[in-house]
Amino acid sequence: MKYGLVVYLKNECYKIEGISKIPGFEYINESKLKDIVEFTNEFEHEQELICYLIDEGLLPKKFFKGSLGINFYKGKNNPPKTLQYGVSFKEDKKFFDTIFLKYYFREKLTNPTFMKAFIDKYYTYLRETPIFREEMGHIRYGYEFYLRNNYLPEGTEQSMATFIEIYCRKKSKDGYYKADFTRIRDLAMFAINYERTYEREMIERPNNTVEDLELMIDHYYTLMRNDMLSEEEMEAYTDAINNLEQELEYTKAVTLNRSKKNETTGN
Repeated sequence: MKYGLVVYLKNECYKIEGISKIPGFEYINESKLKDIVEFTNEFEHEQELICYLIDEGLLPKKFFKGSLGINFYKGKNNPPKTLQYGVSFKEDKKFFDTIFLKYYFREKLTNPTFMKAFIDKYYTYLRETPIFREEMGHIRYGYEFYLRNNYLPEGTEQSMATFIEIYCRKKSKDGYYKADFTRIRDLAMFAINYERTYEREMIERPNNTVEDLELMIDHYYTLMRNDMLSEEEMEAYTDAINNLEQELEYTKAVTLNRSKKNETTGN
């Protein structure tokens, strides 16, 4: 299975290529899911990464307001499909640790919104799978018991921890169990999606690039050099400049990319 980082904008999809040619990211295998996640987790949020890709020449500027995703490819003749939930960022790194996932999912056993989504996705899909049947049954029973009695029956948290442990591993050809990163990411992104939807404050994405805003501000300053402007026109242009400068300040803060941060901090 091969993967690729992509950016969607309306009906267009652009595959990012050349990440491993960027200094500092030479170790990245651009077709491996784990490496793509490791790369995106270096950035604060979606807009910062998109701006970084544009500045590095890996993404056309027209995708400034695009959305990041990860495609997977089963074969040359099969069209790519997109993984659910988009991509993760620096704030999300902790979710890719199975110990943290066990803690997080156990804590959410008494959260109706989270558990409804969990049951809809995992219980419905895995309840008849022999390796998961027992844990799924205990988790469903424990949660419904909690709704009736306002406390969890003994063993429910352990059942959730056991489910996470089993779900996040696979047996290798030599008979040993090893981490299954595809499934770790699946659980991580499920939790991250919940956080983004219900817990975190949404970051408002800029409408224009820094360069475009600077050009617009320069344009209004040029117009104001006209001695024939009326008082009303001068006031309108001044207001426009003030608004654009506020937008520019916000956009710079949101889109300050990794390379520019390193130049500023000297890291």
